[in-house]
Amino acid sequence: MEEQVALCTIIAKNYIAHARTLVDSFRELHPDIACYVLIVDEFKGYVTPAQEQFEVISLRELDLPKARTLCFKYNVTELCTATKPFLLEYLLQKRGIQKLLYIDPDILVTAKLSELFAKLDYFDVLLTPHVETDYPDDGLQPDDSAVLQTGLFNLGFIGVRDSEKTRDFLRWWKRKLQDKCVLHVQRGLFVDQKFMDLASVLFENIHVEKNTGYNVAYWNLHSRKIGKSNGMWMCNDAPLYFFHFSGYQQEDRESLTTHIPKSEMRYRLTDLPELREMFSEYARRVESHGYAESHNWPYTFATFANGRAIPYVYRKLYREYLEEMERYGDPFVSEALMRRLRLKRIVSRDTATARLIASVYLGVPGLRGFIRRLMRVPT
Repeated sequence: MEEQVALCTIIAKNYIAHARTLVDSFRELHPDIACYVLIVDEFKGYVTPAQEQFEVISLRELDLPKARTLCFKYNVTELCTATKPFLLEYLLQKRGIQKLLYIDPDILVTAKLSELFAKLDYFDVLLTPHVETDYPDDGLQPDDSAVLQTGLFNLGFIGVRDSEKTRDFLRWWKRKLQDKCVLHVQRGLFVDQKFMDLASVLFENIHVEKNTGYNVAYWNLHSRKIGKSNGMWMCNDAPLYFFHFSGYQQEDRESLTTHIPKSEMRYRLTDLPELREMFSEYARRVESHGYAESHNWPYTFATFANGRAIPYVYRKLYREYLEEMERYGDPFVSEALMRRLRLKRIVSRDTATARLIASVYLGVPGLRGFIRRLMRVPT
């Protein structure tokens, strides 16, 4: 029986042009390999799955535990990363995929990935490190601290095969991301990514792919020389397999990334003519796949059902008081929850007004119960 291999990625619908660009670049080199795109928000009326060259998967198909809670307590970046192990598990177990590569939508595939699929004959998980060569001590970014804060590995890529060890790994990863898929450097958290530092120690048979042609990006350009030979993109005089345009904005054609201030960047596109050509090519491809039409499409979970925007502080407070907040039911429709979050936001601020409200709320006999009844706080 023919082995089932596939590529997958995850987006919100306004990132559809990037997903199309990724899949288009991959299928130019792998025309017979299936591609799957998970769209985490509602896409009816915007994306027509039958017209795409990949299979669209909806969040409902993953059978996420407490899906509405997950969509509320995480912003779009957190949600896309939190659903990654769920998507991988779904494709391995429900779709019969035996070898699977996840690649971020802001990546361009430039050479065949056959060697990565072949390595999944021997390894359960494939990872790529941010760096394989130390940074220069030049005071510029990125540097050691950036990698130590964000993790040793970049999760814009991960490869998995269907095995019992992989299933154990995915179950562990899912548990971690259920509540901890946030960017909180002080707590050692960086969405889904930092957990791979632990995984590389806790699980056997994980391969760290150090070939410099994979997952090239602004964070490792100090050890990558990009060029072209006979029309093929090269890295360090060998094939460049895929380039990661992390933080690149279509509207800013001069910057490698928006993740680092221009004044602190080690390299600029103006200094690297070969890279500038690649970025221009990528920008054209993204534009050709409907960027102008789609990049402003609304994110379903950015607002309450009444259309009011959900401030990120509400998501943080919802996570912090999760047991209490879940009693209100669907967080997107509960007006009582909105009132409760509004009050929590006021009293959580370190201001004289907040301290006064808190002291009155806690100090006046019977006031606490009255306000809870007034706000219809569930018991």
